[in-house]
Amino acid sequence: MPNYCSYDARIVAKSKEVVQRVIDIMQYKDPEYCLHRVFSCDESLQAIEGRDGLWFADVYGDTAWNAQHLVDDPDQPEQVIGESASTPGTENAHCTGFETLCKALDFGIEIWSSEPGCCFQEHLLTDHAGFTKIEDVEEWHEDWEDDDGNELDEPVTSGGFPDFLKYHTVGEIYYSLEDAGVVSDIA
Repeated sequence: MPNYCSYDARIVAKSKEVVQRVIDIMQYKDPEYCLHRVFSCDESLQAIEGRDGLWFADVYGDTAWNAQHLVDDPDQPEQVIGESASTPGTENAHCTGFETLCKALDFGIEIWSSEPGCCFQEHLLTDHAGFTKIEDVEEWHEDWEDDDGNELDEPVTSGGFPDFLKYHTVGEIYYSLEDAGVVSDIA
């Protein structure tokens, strides 16, 4: 059984339809593509139009082990969902990664993830051309018990990214980043 890795992501495209299709892919509802080992994908912000005519949506969920494997193409690109498909018509969907999907469907994605079991956080950004511009990992700890083993109401964390969940602007996510150090929580 893999460790669960929680992720939050912002999907950016030139059309609302592409944003929705990426969400469908992440939810195993697309007949052509799927992402291997995504356990859940829910929308926290439905697709809205941002700056520069770009559309974006925020999603969150869980995946196996880490978010990096969502970016990379799988070892066996011919792998399909097959009989395990939960949605009729998706049995022949090919498992792929965001580097291939971003280029094929013309969208960018920024991902933040946390894996408390293995103690790390990730920050990944792949632009519309399929180039991963950010691939950072930080050691991170989350403790839900004090030194005496008593359960805490809120976790005590250490390490990780100081700007965790501060997304780049939609233009910076979609296009090639000019300055990867500029972060904003505003679309």
